[in-house]
Amino acid sequence: MNVQRFARSIGIAGAAAIALASVPTALWAAGGGYGVKEAKLEAFKVPGGAGAKGASGRVIAEIDADEGEFCYSITLDKLDDVGVITFHKGAADVSGETLFEMKVTGDNADACLNRNKAELADILAHPSGYYVLVTSKALPDGALRGQLE
Repeated sequence: MNVQRFARSIGIAGAAAIALASVPTALWAAGGGYGVKEAKLEAFKVPGGAGAKGASGRVIAEIDADEGEFCYSITLDKLDDVGVITFHKGAADVSGETLFEMKVTGDNADACLNRNKAELADILAHPSGYYVLVTSKALPDGALRGQLE
């Protein structure tokens, strides 16, 4: 079946939908792209299980590798004296390389950072290889941790 006949048989809207469906695949193949990833922050995920019992949190990351932008929203619950929040490269149960600090004021934070486009493309392609670590004054080695999903 030729393309013109195929387009007539499914209609213009159907042909446009098929054409648009191939765009994200092309972006991913080129190493760029856009995506939203989440990390559930929990005390037991801190290596050694020494996290802040009863505390929890969530990070939503909106990543645009084509523009080099990493935007995030952090929500924390039942964690006093929040220290530093950092974003790391590393698998679960591994203390990985710190890539950047995530600024937070109080229990919640929203911010955007400019980051390396290749780094962001890797985060999109391999989210479980990255995690967020939250510290507190009482637990400077880690109060909460969560891998990106």
